[in-house]
Amino acid sequence: MKIYTLTFVIYNYGSILQAFALQSRLRDFNSEPIVLFPVRKPRWYLLRKFPQLITLLSILKPRKNYSLYQRFKLKLDNRKFVEKRRKIDVFKAKNLSIMPVPNIVEFNSSVKPEDVFLAGSDQIWNTLDGNLSPWYSFQWVKGDNKKYSYAASIGQSEISEHQKNEYISGLSHLNVLSLREVQATNIFKSLFPGKVRQDLDPTLLYDNIFWRKHESPRLISEPYIFVYMLRPDMNVINLAKRVAAEKHCRVIYTGVLASDFDGVTTVCDAGIEDFLSYIDNAEVVVTNSFHGTVFSILFEKPFLSVKLASTSSRVENLLNMTGLASQLVEGTVKTYNLTVDYTDVQRVLTEERQKSLDYLKSICRA
Repeated sequence: MKIYTLTFVIYNYGSILQAFALQSRLRDFNSEPIVLFPVRKPRWYLLRKFPQLITLLSILKPRKNYSLYQRFKLKLDNRKFVEKRRKIDVFKAKNLSIMPVPNIVEFNSSVKPEDVFLAGSDQIWNTLDGNLSPWYSFQWVKGDNKKYSYAASIGQSEISEHQKNEYISGLSHLNVLSLREVQATNIFKSLFPGKVRQDLDPTLLYDNIFWRKHESPRLISEPYIFVYMLRPDMNVINLAKRVAAEKHCRVIYTGVLASDFDGVTTVCDAGIEDFLSYIDNAEVVVTNSFHGTVFSILFEKPFLSVKLASTSSRVENLLNMTGLASQLVEGTVKTYNLTVDYTDVQRVLTEERQKSLDYLKSICRA
């Protein structure tokens, strides 16, 4: 049985790791998972003979959470991330089964009745910038194949009436709707009674024994504080520097932007395995990323998770569930705790993990 999954597989550590974890677990249950992605003409296809104009338009196009300067810097930084992208491509080719879909009609004709469709994880149902994506809601799939989601996210704690109507019209045909965040789960329970559940992010479906098999050997011999930022924030850097001064360590940073900070070593070429190694071998992790927080917990590291508006709900849910809410701090915090008690954390994760694994097993037996 094939399980066709729809999720983000982009040049982002969390995106790749969640797709890899979900596909690995589905393989554990003797299914054949395949990530689908649509092959479309590029957004600026008609301007393809004018690459400089395309670059300018892509910079000027508004992007949530990024200023015009940051969008410009992202374009410049792309040249610095060539090796990182190459490493991620190698990881994807080695570990992920991905199928392009250039022709939806032809694909639909190849689907067998026993095949299953699975949406998730990540913010595939985020409607802040417009309507619900027809692709990630299976509105293009013909036939009566069973359709599920796993730990999908809408990226919001509240939604408008328009968004409610979008979700009802676009997702009612799914057999089960599995969400990642508590807030989204509660919203969907009112929209789809009896069809909604909450599950762990796919990266939490495995423990640190599994993840250590996929990390690079230690990359830096001396002690260091590791900073991973989803969004650039000088408060995070300053907090890491304070921790480093106390611990007599250097600061290593990687993130979406290849920013240079005084007294900080910026890493632009870290692949997936390197990212895991940097976290696992750090003295302390300081991050404003959800998956930076996830792997800090999995590797049982002292860490500080700095509040970020766009990720706060999912980070808060995770830290509340694991009893580590005290590790969520403001970037300007004066006092903080680096003595993290992991006594009950793995027990909680094991219990929640089993619930999610049972759900995935039921899909594989569908």
